[in-house]
Amino acid sequence: SKSLAMSADWSSWAVFSPEGGSSLAAIDNGANCRVWNLRDLTTLATFPVYKNETGRPFAWMCQQSLLFTPQGDSFVTCANPIDKSPEITLWRTEGYKPLLPIEPSPKPTKGNPWFASLALDRSGQRLLVVSPHQNVVSAINLKTTEPIWSIPSLHGMPTSGTVSPDGKIIAVGTQLGSVILLNAETGEELPKLLSHGTETVTAVAFDPEGTILVSAGKDRVIKLWDVASFEPFTLPPAHTERIWHAGFSSNGRLLVTTGGATVFDKLAWTHQGEVCLWDVTS
Repeated sequence: SKSLAMSADWSSWAVFSPEGGSSLAAIDNGANCRVWNLRDLTTLATFPVYKNETGRPFAWMCQQSLLFTPQGDSFVTCANPIDKSPEITLWRTEGYKPLLPIEPSPKPTKGNPWFASLALDRSGQRLLVVSPHQNVVSAINLKTTEPIWSIPSLHGMPTSGTVSPDGKIIAVGTQLGSVILLNAETGEELPKLLSHGTETVTAVAFDPEGTILVSAGKDRVIKLWDVASFEPFTLPPAHTERIWHAGFSSNGRLLVTTGGATVFDKLAWTHQGEVCLWDVTS
């Protein structure tokens, strides 16, 4: 394994570039992005994704995120400083230059209304934004940066989101333990409401074929949903703390889930983060 240095005390997001995974980008809690060449681990670029006028790192609770478009020619960053308004920005990969700010509707304000989740459809043309404290899910056209639709959640605060590979369905996890299904074109809620449990659904993801939807959450439960029938299959218990992320490998055979306690749950030195790898074909 290799350790790569960042300029602040922790990194909130890391992602491989799509063009064969030749580079890796990560964002730290100072809202700085660093990009490495994976062939020799040299730094390609370091740049801020949010103008930090205070001169100090942003608060640890502010989640930053980054998504490459499938073509790899651009990427989207999201910065959530606790004491300023959050920002989403579209960047050009060549030269790592900002192209346009992206403003969901309604526009967030200074304070808690941060963005919990970003997702792109397979075409890279539609960006999904989940805004918990505004209780809103939005879709944005990345070419024009104009909102396509914005709807309130009727089943509790939205906390996570994903787009099906065919671009037709959006799944949104909520604080009340349900998974909402939306028409990706219109934002209209589909009649099927999935019941994950009674606690927050922190992660949702489709497999590459769009036949399986995974939901996972604070209750440490992982459910696989057959998209044809939306019948669930619950995986055996593995995590000892809340789950934060779930994702499939590119061939759909493997599922990875990550988890761990927060400082609100336990003292930081009393626990370790967890990563579980599942063979979903068995």
